[in-house]
Amino acid sequence: MLPLDNKIDHTIDEFEIKGKQFYFKEMCNWNLNRSNYIKAWQSAFQRQDMEESLDWMLGTKLNKTYIIEDSDGIIVSAYSMLKNNCLINKNKIDIGLCNNVFCNKKYFRYKLFDRISHLSLNNSSDYFSFAYGFPNRLAIRGHQRVGWSLPDPIKLYSYQISKIHSRYNSKASSEIRELNSFDSNEAKFFCEKIAQVSREKAEESNNYRISKTSSYYNWRFFQRNILKDRDYYICYNDSAISFFSVYKTDPQLNILDIQWKNNSAFISMIFELINFIKTKSLPGFRFISRELFKLLELELPNLDINVIEQIPLIINEFNDSKAFNPQSINLSFSDYDVY
Repeated sequence: MLPLDNKIDHTIDEFEIKGKQFYFKEMCNWNLNRSNYIKAWQSAFQRQDMEESLDWMLGTKLNKTYIIEDSDGIIVSAYSMLKNNCLINKNKIDIGLCNNVFCNKKYFRYKLFDRISHLSLNNSSDYFSFAYGFPNRLAIRGHQRVGWSLPDPIKLYSYQISKIHSRYNSKASSEIRELNSFDSNEAKFFCEKIAQVSREKAEESNNYRISKTSSYYNWRFFQRNILKDRDYYICYNDSAISFFSVYKTDPQLNILDIQWKNNSAFISMIFELINFIKTKSLPGFRFISRELFKLLELELPNLDINVIEQIPLIINEFNDSKAFNPQSINLSFSDYDVY
């Protein structure tokens, strides 16, 4: 976890609703707010776990978090934006992933969701060119009400290994390792490598492309708390690299992020993943990357493909520039915090 600077939260705005005073702040010190925030989060979501995951998600400089406190200093609402990067026609911009939005049920009739949304988005526009999010379906209407647009959903693809033709049993020249086997120097090397490949591909492209930094990859995969229900791996060769996870309770492989310099390196890595899946007796693999889908369809046409789910996507383009086309961007599981 990347610790936040030792700063004191500062009040950005204060307001009164139904005779009660509230204070809108940017949360600058996770350690100072940790206990108060976790209690508020657990109360809002009715969950009594997730402390380590919240340490990982909220205790990083990458995540900008806004809170509303009541007059007793209790957090009653929160709204976060996780920093990511995107290249649009080769120009780098900062973008924000909306995450961990909640309101205390005690203040249900105070419309704090609308209030914190407007305040947080207004302040976020000073730091990000646009924001995106993957809300649960019950929250979509509320996000639309405060200005988010709802483009076409993201397709969740599933490839079933049972249909693979025998000609795909070629010996792979890639390697797979579990992430917990890496020391800090190795982790740094692979994060820099995949970030470099991602950046090079983005610079070669003339449209929209997420281009994550090595710091983002390091936080996303190597600083994450240990989760009991899944293991994380890396598959790589000289010109391609992929992070993936394997769930234990409902065995499945999720390709979280995949970058390649050429198609032959990509195919080598897919062969190694197929061998891994067969060894582990997994049903196949899942992903959301449209770019990965197109190349698999081209190179491995006998794979049995299904769209098993439509994941809601919301977009908020600040300053109403209309320069961003959500249909042209390629998202992966690593671009949000769930998988």
